[in-house]
Amino acid sequence: LYYIKVSEAPEKVIMPNLRNLSLRQAMVSLRANGLKVSELEFVDHFAKNAIVEQRFKGEVIEPGTEIIKGSEIKLRVWKR
Repeated sequence: LYYIKVSEAPEKVIMPNLRNLSLRQAMVSLRANGLKVSELEFVDHFAKNAIVEQRFKGEVIEPGTEIIKGSEIKLRVWKR
């Protein structure tokens, strides 16, 4: 006799802190946490290719927030 419990709630992960990381580092961190990049928005600034802000469903998402695994995150990236 085997007992198998299927989770009813989707798996959640913790949103990493991507601010001030390079774009490449941020994308690796998102993938490692089971998250995806939905869009990149480039803004003018002196620090080329560094992450300014991370957004989920149009709102800024703070590091440490629980989020559903597989969610898509929009990144604002400094360009020069």
